[in-house]
Amino acid sequence: MLAPFLEYLARVLLVLEPTLEDCSTSDLPPLPYIKLTGDFKNITNFLKELTPFLNKIVNHRCFKVLKTLLFKSMDSNGNTLLHYAAATGHLRILQTLLNINNNPEFFENGILIDLSNIFNNSRSTPLHHAAFFSQDTEALKLVIQLSINLNVKDGLGSTPIISAIGSNNLQAINILVDQASIDCSIINNNHYSALDLFKRSHSLALQQIARKLEANRRSL
Repeated sequence: MLAPFLEYLARVLLVLEPTLEDCSTSDLPPLPYIKLTGDFKNITNFLKELTPFLNKIVNHRCFKVLKTLLFKSMDSNGNTLLHYAAATGHLRILQTLLNINNNPEFFENGILIDLSNIFNNSRSTPLHHAAFFSQDTEALKLVIQLSINLNVKDGLGSTPIISAIGSNNLQAINILVDQASIDCSIINNNHYSALDLFKRSHSLALQQIARKLEANRRSL
């Protein structure tokens, strides 16, 4: 299963020549397809192997290669490395992404990472993936720091907090619901909002969140 990943890394290495900024990235292959459900071990291994190469690209300020690697390399479902890193809660990569955003040199060269504005074929963002899959509190907080719009909708009209409810990801729910910009009244394509789902849930924890949200609404 890892053979396509290792081949991909080898192709990435081909562009890491001394003339990094001038190297061509047009021959970078698409990302190997990894099922996000059930293949987390393979994803984690892939990202672990890729991390030092990503850091090398960043440290050498190879902006063209970095753009290709982060934004243009996709699997058959349109998932990018950013989707994978967010879904698995890969702390080292997420911290590297935050460091990139905090460095004006990258912004001046057209690189701004917004995990709420990178869509796969289902219009799911890395933020949606983190909300649905990741249960690492520190990683979730990094993903939120890297996301401008916490209420972005996917192809089903679901916001990230609705995605978190869909997988009963209490860590993500609790972190998201405490964000000032979160709107739990936004409805999805099935005409349900996060607040509706909290109320309908059999979970006492989610019902308690619903009561808290309604109390906060009445106090406004």
